[in-house]
Amino acid sequence: MARNAGLRAARGELVAYLDSDAYPPPEWPYYLALGMDAPDVAGTGGPNLPPPGDGHGAHQVAAAPGGPADMGVMGVSPKLAADRAEQTGATMQERFDRKPLAKFPASIAVARVQASGYRSRTTGSFGSGAYSVVTTREVEKDAQFERLSKLDQVANLGPINRLLMTSGPFKSDQELRDAAATMQADMLLIYTLDTNFYVRDMAKPLSVVTLGLSPNQQARVTTTASAVLMDTRNGYVYGLAEATDSYNRLASAWTNEDAIDAARIKTEQAAFEKLCGELEKTWTQVVARYAKPVAMNANVGG
Repeated sequence: MARNAGLRAARGELVAYLDSDAYPPPEWPYYLALGMDAPDVAGTGGPNLPPPGDGHGAHQVAAAPGGPADMGVMGVSPKLAADRAEQTGATMQERFDRKPLAKFPASIAVARVQASGYRSRTTGSFGSGAYSVVTTREVEKDAQFERLSKLDQVANLGPINRLLMTSGPFKSDQELRDAAATMQADMLLIYTLDTNFYVRDMAKPLSVVTLGLSPNQQARVTTTASAVLMDTRNGYVYGLAEATDSYNRLASAWTNEDAIDAARIKTEQAAFEKLCGELEKTWTQVVARYAKPVAMNANVGG
């Protein structure tokens, strides 16, 4: 509402918006106008950079890489799955009629997805739309994927390569399943990381005495890692897994964005390790339910 009111009251050729708690450098208007110089540009912007003297909260926001992918677009959320089915002309009954088609031992393609535009200090993502794909292993370890690849009834397990996908816009799990099919993978394992920062001041008066550098601000980072295992051919969901880890310490230790990002990575590494443990449990259940035992041929002598 406030932005619309400002737009109606504006009289200039260009309109610039600024949050009430932000302050721009003197050259800010110049660079905005310069970005609008091209005839095919309708809007321009820039990063939000906290000055060195700003509080821990501002630095946390700047260090946060981005949100998780909406797993609902993967058909995991019943409501969104129903909406998507209706939009494509399918019926809910058709979705219930889907049957597991994977053969065992199964080949599994793996993909990490995040919100569109995801970028951390050490890695980025590609693609746009409902999600983006991260192909760089920032918090994951090769040994963890090696462990999963050696599970019973797993033929092989490998990441989806960027060359196998378009740049989007991505709309659902279909684009990922197409890439998995190119890899001849029977199943697709999709996972995402959701990291949040929290700060709570344990002694408000002390913050005033120490001019805002309170050693009593308790900082917490929480990461939830979620995964879905589905059939490459038709999107049949075999199982889900989720794990959460938290990291707590005094915010006074977060003196810069590097320290904040190190806390994020530490928490995401721990959450992903827990997720691997949950995936092992899920896979045991999948094998017990879907992998048919091989019949033994008995030779009977005459």
